Amino acid sequence: MAFITDNPVGFALAIFVWVPVAIWIQGTLNLAIMAEVDFLFFVMSSFMMVAVGYFTATAPTPGIAWLFFSIAWGQVVLAHPIRTTVRKIELSKIDYDQADKLMDQIGRTLSLVSVVRLGEILRQYGLPGHAVAILDRGLQGKPKQMYASEYQTLASWKRQPLAHQDMRPLACDRCNELNPPGEIFCRRCNNKFLLAFIRATVLQGRTEFKLLIAWTVLVAVSVLVLLSRRFLPTWAFIPLALILIAVGVVVVMKALMRGRR
Repeated sequence: MAFITDNPVGFALAIFVWVPVAIWIQGTLNLAIMAEVDFLFFVMSSFMMVAVGYFTATAPTPGIAWLFFSIAWGQVVLAHPIRTTVRKIELSKIDYDQADKLMDQIGRTLSLVSVVRLGEILRQYGLPGHAVAILDRGLQGKPKQMYASEYQTLASWKRQPLAHQDMRPLACDRCNELNPPGEIFCRRCNNKFLLAFIRATVLQGRTEFKLLIAWTVLVAVSVLVLLSRRFLPTWAFIPLALILIAVGVVVVMKALMRGRR
């Protein structure tokens, strides 16, 4: 009771710090179950959050308590962009696979349903001019009575203003041939060059995810080293600190290498 009356702010921080700890553990456990993060990352980051909670509850001064309390909530705030980035990567993978299959279908037989869906994906990834040109080209010579829905879709796309850069030729990622809007396959090597722009979004999401993981591991190693320094003698602390740093490096390297295969 004396601690509550003498340090009510510290007591409140010691209670409420476990809310972000629980949120973080639950969120990273879900990511580990979905194989989006390594189980080692889940274990290390969970121990880190528990240690942050402990340091908050046992801090000798209010300033130190506020520091660790802020770290705990900061990690929870960081969890949202991690989940958002994971969803972004997964959706981009789905779009990439679907666009690849649609191009195969269009290559075998021109299906306007496939052309419209491919155009929708291209518009989503910042290529509205190419989407309009592909659908416009596919509708050439087609009667409006039979393809009224496709013509309406094309008209709605055309009503949205296009910037000059939306109609720029795109370089093939295989042979560097410049392909004007309307081309689905490279004019020189027949490569599905438009897939490279969807792939770029997947790679960008992976880069963001790797940076978030690296930052979390850095915080985890720092907190765990502080925790071991507090309770262990020097002869035991030094090797343990080196082990923690080595494990952190391994986790970061695995995160950076993820998706390169």
